[in-house]
Amino acid sequence: MRFVIILTLLTTSLHSFANDLCQNLFAYRDNYPWLEMRKGVRRNEFRREQNQRTFSDLKKKAVSYKSVQELVRSIMDKPNISSSIQLAGNRKIIVQDLGLSKPKQVVLVKPNGISDVLFDSFDWKRNGTFNFVDLSVSPDERYVTATVAGNGTIDDFNLVIFDLVTHKIIHDSTKAKPNQAINPIHAPTVAWLNSNHFVVSTESETSSKAYKIETDNRGSAKIKEDGLAPMLVGSQSNVTVLRDKTTTYLYQRGFGEIQIPFTDIESVIDADKDAIYLLKTGKHKWKQVVRVNRDGTFSVDLLTDEVRGSVTDSAIKFDDMLAIYRYNGTRRRVDLFDLKTKQVTH
Repeated sequence: MRFVIILTLLTTSLHSFANDLCQNLFAYRDNYPWLEMRKGVRRNEFRREQNQRTFSDLKKKAVSYKSVQELVRSIMDKPNISSSIQLAGNRKIIVQDLGLSKPKQVVLVKPNGISDVLFDSFDWKRNGTFNFVDLSVSPDERYVTATVAGNGTIDDFNLVIFDLVTHKIIHDSTKAKPNQAINPIHAPTVAWLNSNHFVVSTESETSSKAYKIETDNRGSAKIKEDGLAPMLVGSQSNVTVLRDKTTTYLYQRGFGEIQIPFTDIESVIDADKDAIYLLKTGKHKWKQVVRVNRDGTFSVDLLTDEVRGSVTDSAIKFDDMLAIYRYNGTRRRVDLFDLKTKQVTH
């Protein structure tokens, strides 16, 4: 399927491709619940027909179908690293894609350059259509979680948990019994609250599901469901954000929980040992940048207020500066905010 999409983009214009695709997909005047039936005869026939039609169109339009095919294959056969997490001791965890119809691997890279393959996609499917969507590492860097799914899946994720101490998979929801599996996961993110406690999203708009990893006297680990937690907003920059009706809970790797009395956090900008920088919604529904200080009282500073008529898209921290990206229609701008002087330059 990846091959078909890339090949189509190479050989047809975006306009004609979109037009053909719409005509093909919507030629049927019908509702589409049958497309969700994985083993449905009608769904399989529809996919086969659309594939045949797409290949037929490509052969008619391509100047040299075979040469384009070989070019795409050569591009997709090149190994690449799709994600990476830096660990202590100059180690890192990477997802390595070996190429078209070849396994994707989760790899531990050691300081001496030696790589240990922890597990790969062929453990589940041998046709290269199984993907690692998201990685996370527990705060003590013992456990690695990989959210896995078939290529193209957007609403059905499974979870694999690997113990870096015992070098064993301690949970695999693709193989576990239904009453033992952390499955389904509503979104690919797994967020750690501490070294053995994590949460995953559910379809609820008010709560997440919490889990604990427990070890016995022999060091063997197992997963235990730990009830519901506040709703998971997101996890990035080593900070996890949960919220309920009145409070936002911040968890940063290596630190304890912080509670702040508002719930309109949009995203985490960055975090260091002194503060956490957040993007939030102001009273007029425009964006603000705030800083939660680790000063014992966890005070909150408003760094930049709402700019009406200008949408704040994102912000990035570097050194003592914040780069704040805004737009108004087609007009875009970047404001630089000096954290020392608290002045905005353009």
